[in-house]
Amino acid sequence: MELLKESVMQKTRDRHIVILNSLSQDDHGNLYAAVSKEVVMKKLRDKNVVVLSVQPQDDYEKLHIKGSENLPLGQSHQDFAQMVDHKYGKDNLYITYSTDCTCNASFNAADALRKEGFIAFAYLGGIQEWSQVGFPTEGVVSQQ
Repeated sequence: MELLKESVMQKTRDRHIVILNSLSQDDHGNLYAAVSKEVVMKKLRDKNVVVLSVQPQDDYEKLHIKGSENLPLGQSHQDFAQMVDHKYGKDNLYITYSTDCTCNASFNAADALRKEGFIAFAYLGGIQEWSQVGFPTEGVVSQQ
């Protein structure tokens, strides 16, 4: 059973590796995987991809990427990864986002997931960039 699961995960990794847009570098010189808004838009239609807002619930309710889910990052990154596993499982690809490029929550969330064996990337532009370009949004302040 474990070998079968490992094989499925490898196929998932191979299929989704093409979404990698770039390697970015944080202020401390750490490299991380980031994706563009165009990649997020394309992957929203994929049933094996979870676009995950890691903002607080109140912020998510105000405005979020249409079709995205919400699970706030919180203080414990390990607890966050366990909640993602419980709610969505490890067989999906995850794209995390937050407010904008000045907020490191999307990077921290993707990093926490990768450390626990998930396939995860950060969309660093966040809801601010997404809504500014007119991509689909939902929430109480959404114009769409």
